[in-house]
Amino acid sequence: MSGLDGDGVITLFLGVIVAVVALVVNWNRLAKGGSAAIGGISVVIAFNAYSNLTNASGFGASLVSPGYGLYLTIIGGLVVVVGALLGYTSFDGEPDANATVQ
Repeated sequence: MSGLDGDGVITLFLGVIVAVVALVVNWNRLAKGGSAAIGGISVVIAFNAYSNLTNASGFGASLVSPGYGLYLTIIGGLVVVVGALLGYTSFDGEPDANATVQ
């Protein structure tokens, strides 16, 4: 089964959305939060596909194994989530009104 059959198209589309947002949109808190959410959705979809491999094939666990693309989708989604959340909680470049200069 190809990785672009079924849910693979959805995760690819979500990845393209994150890439466009990262490259085009002003990287503000909304874009970071949206990217984290999209990455999380991708991870859930890929993990669901991974956990349902034996049920979907009808052949049993011995004849079905995930390909490297499924692992990359899970890892890539996690990287997007962690990166976007780190950016979401990090310094945004705006000076703090209460900060003191030393």
